[in-house]
Amino acid sequence: MKLSITPMLLLRLMTVSLSFAPCLLRAEVAYVSEDHLVPKNPATDGALRPVLEKKLFVTPADCASVLIRPPETGEAAVALYKSRAGNIPDRFFVTVTKADKNIDMTANVDSLEAAKKIKVTQCDAEIAKTAALAICAAWKAMLERTQESHFYARPTLHREELEFSIRRKSEAEIFATVPNRGGRSVSALIKLAKQLEGYCNAPAATRRSLANRIEHDAKRLVASDPGKATSPKQ
Repeated sequence: MKLSITPMLLLRLMTVSLSFAPCLLRAEVAYVSEDHLVPKNPATDGALRPVLEKKLFVTPADCASVLIRPPETGEAAVALYKSRAGNIPDRFFVTVTKADKNIDMTANVDSLEAAKKIKVTQCDAEIAKTAALAICAAWKAMLERTQESHFYARPTLHREELEFSIRRKSEAEIFATVPNRGGRSVSALIKLAKQLEGYCNAPAATRRSLANRIEHDAKRLVASDPGKATSPKQ
């Protein structure tokens, strides 16, 4: 028996197919990876931003910085900077600050004044110059590749947000965060941020080996970067 499709039936089939297309496209787009950071405007935090800055960034961060914003637990900041005190050769330090409670949530549920009273713990540790320069080069490489996402952004309410930057008064600051689903370079940068946080809190006896691992991973990230970033000027 020979089947035939009338023009009206064909039109209905096409209409049904097209009606499902946007849903299928959105489902696919949500899982497409982007191997670059996306711009973040700190001003979108409104009145909360000065509180985050004052409480968590207590040292310079002219080599690298990352603001870690979990959905419920306290925020943390990691800063890598160079000390130029007196005639002492350049020394590099990592500072990690951690809020006892979630500043953002406290400001929204209680008040901004309550958020300002949250206690913050601080950890400081010196790090080898070669490791510091490798980290700075990795941050610079990734920040210079920052571009707008081509896909819709999923809400960050229930997932951790990491905000990367290099803070130098003489240069325009770039603030960037991770896309919905980052590629290998983005994952490597996130790993470096977590390694720096762990380095500061690690026992002094283990820091040298940790610094060597961090330096190795940072150089590998730069080597895999299409931009092939040069070593930062210090």
